[in-house]
Amino acid sequence: MQKRARSAIATLFQTIQNFRANQYGNVGIMFGLAAIPIFLGAGAAIDYSRIASAKSNLVAALDSAALYAGAVVGK
Repeated sequence: MQKRARSAIATLFQTIQNFRANQYGNVGIMFGLAAIPIFLGAGAAIDYSRIASAKSNLVAALDSAALYAGAVVGK
């Protein structure tokens, strides 16, 4: 059992060492790093869009209330 565990750990260390020495696959790493600001920007755009929509709805509600108040007072 200990021999299998040592073998598994040695294989894991060898895999990590091979991963660190590998020069291929840089595109994947760069994409992964570039994806972070891209997703943050997309999230910020969605948040801004929702805020603008809420502000527009609030302005429309205030306009409706002002027109209603003007109609009631004008009677």
